[in-house]
Amino acid sequence: GKFQFARDAVSERVSGYGLDINKVRPVYSFSPFLFFLGVMLFLGIAYVTVVFKAVPYIKRINHIKNPPEGFWVCKKCGTDNTLLQKECEACGRPQD
Repeated sequence: GKFQFARDAVSERVSGYGLDINKVRPVYSFSPFLFFLGVMLFLGIAYVTVVFKAVPYIKRINHIKNPPEGFWVCKKCGTDNTLLQKECEACGRPQD
């Protein structure tokens, strides 16, 4: 069909320059090692993000929503304060 005609035309044209179209690699090809390296880099970044950002954030929010009995947790600094205190003893923020 049209594809084979185009391939033959290009092959004939580049053979005049000493090139064999069957030995030419596509531009977008890269080694499997680089693909593996890229995947590992992505997974490493995802792991670090989850472990050092998402998990501590979730733990902090959970601690604020579920404080120890008889305490409230400051939303600014995360300090546990007794229910009798109306301001955070660490940063001075008023209790919400």
